[in-house]
Amino acid sequence: MKSFLCCLPFFISSILYSQESILNFQKLDFQRQIRNVENYSLPDDKTNNLAVILAQKDKIAGYLYNTHFEKIGEASGIQLKNKYSETIGHIVSHKTNYTLVYRTISQKKFGYISINFKTGKITTDEIEFAFDREKYVETINFDNRMIMMSVTKGNALILREFTSDLLFKKIATFQLDAEDKSQKLINKIEFFFSKSARVVKIDNRIPNTVSRASTARKMYLQKGKVYLTFEDEESQTVLKIIDLASLSLITKNIFYPKGKISEFKNFNSFIYGENIFQMASSKEEMIFQVKNFENDIIKEYYVAQENEITFKNTPILKYNSLPNKKKKEIPTTNKFLKKIASNIGVSVIEDDNGFLITLGGYKITNYGGTSYSGAEGGPDISSFSSGDGGGHISFPAYNAVLSSFNDNSSSETVYINSFLNKSFNHIKEKEFKGHIFDRIKKYREELKWIVAEDVFIHNGKTYFSFWSTKEQTYSLIQF
Repeated sequence: MKSFLCCLPFFISSILYSQESILNFQKLDFQRQIRNVENYSLPDDKTNNLAVILAQKDKIAGYLYNTHFEKIGEASGIQLKNKYSETIGHIVSHKTNYTLVYRTISQKKFGYISINFKTGKITTDEIEFAFDREKYVETINFDNRMIMMSVTKGNALILREFTSDLLFKKIATFQLDAEDKSQKLINKIEFFFSKSARVVKIDNRIPNTVSRASTARKMYLQKGKVYLTFEDEESQTVLKIIDLASLSLITKNIFYPKGKISEFKNFNSFIYGENIFQMASSKEEMIFQVKNFENDIIKEYYVAQENEITFKNTPILKYNSLPNKKKKEIPTTNKFLKKIASNIGVSVIEDDNGFLITLGGYKITNYGGTSYSGAEGGPDISSFSSGDGGGHISFPAYNAVLSSFNDNSSSETVYINSFLNKSFNHIKEKEFKGHIFDRIKKYREELKWIVAEDVFIHNGKTYFSFWSTKEQTYSLIQF
């Protein structure tokens, strides 16, 4: 397949939105106006090389770039069968071999696409594997490895690594509490009728919406460790920490804040580094605490309904994602607490001088007979028919950055933003000017005829890529 660099007029937008055009190239052998283009961005965690994989119908091509985005490899071949429509992860081996792992919608069969940039060849095949009375949980990608998690009916968490031999190898089994309902990854009814467990994977390097952060079971990956949190309905956040190097598990119980006026009934938490950020609220009051994993309170913020929220850096905002995507200011703390009476969430990302905290809640609303709720469902999956005769479109379901960027699941969210310094003290004078996803979405508004969008982090920087069906071009933008 032939590709060549082409210049596109991105310099005006770059001045406006502070981003840089990194790659632009054209593929003339892709059909024009066909929307079923797949776009995968696969970083090498060891060399910081980047593989860009593009596919349309039965064609697939890969391009390998070094840290300076100079092309150092290229490959082409035939796409995997259409029934393998959901990507769940990838591995990198021998520096030039990149393998994408797929599954069927039923999640009972698996296949792979292996791209060898040394030989320029792409091979595809089915994987000889089937779950043994298990349900899929999530996939973890780190250090060029891929580990798939599944759960049994008895709440045993099983870890399997996809090896360079293109096989799944069981590496660990952890028996989680089978009696505590709040700690079950999947209940008995879901086990028979659901395809997967109900866990949301969080990437805390990027912004996460309140609805996404409000889920009762979340998974994080930090420095080779998996952090699983379960929100008990009454007393505590149960934290399971799995060390992927030693394949060991420890459990921490972090107790919820106590109400000063009445007992709290709504709780949630968020993990960042070695700290847990807990939120508890009622119609009368709200407490936000920063703790370590030993239950020591590092900082606490409190507000009652009659008081002003002194630790916020934005007005109280209400956002309707449907039907009109409008923001509105909420005038009083009293109304804020009433509107976040259930489904609360706290989200944390690192800022230049500390942390940006988002505290709020969402509610489910019906529009046109359709109910929209938070992200309490199973793993992040985006795969659907294009409607133009081109077959299915598949997005990287394992990419939590893209899932967070695309999250638009709750119909009404009420929240505040707050800046804290490294000691978790409020920075009163700092102005909130939006986060990186706002900048990307603003930039995207100017684009037409684009599909196969991807948002990902590579070498500590955030990138946005897409395919133009009109120009037949791939573009990679750094923000």
